Amino acid sequence: VAATLAAFAAAADDIRFYPGREPAEPLTDVERAAAQVAVDALATELGVARDQVFVDTVRAVEWRDSSLGCPKPGVAYLDVISPGHRVILRVDGQVHVVHESRNRAFVCVQTKAMGGITPQRDLSFG
Repeated sequence: VAATLAAFAAAADDIRFYPGREPAEPLTDVERAAAQVAVDALATELGVARDQVFVDTVRAVEWRDSSLGCPKPGVAYLDVISPGHRVILRVDGQVHVVHESRNRAFVCVQTKAMGGITPQRDLSFG
């Protein structure tokens, strides 16, 4: 367990913020963990190195159902409040939105969920 925590702490330290978007206050451990999972999910989805993914913002949210704010058409979801985070990331200047809850992250492509931001690349759920 100690080795896992040490590896996580080392990996969390290399979260890179988009220039000018560094938080005024340091991220909490929970926010840092959410950013870490989001960076990993997006890097895997895009097939890029983690150091090419920059964190723009990390916001705590309560998702209204098990879709985590990224529902797929025609899929039914459980009506359950799920605490999590909306993490805005950038790769090569392109904006990507990742939703996280309970250490699971999904790249979200719906414009409504992205606050009106149109994704630069059509990404699907894993």
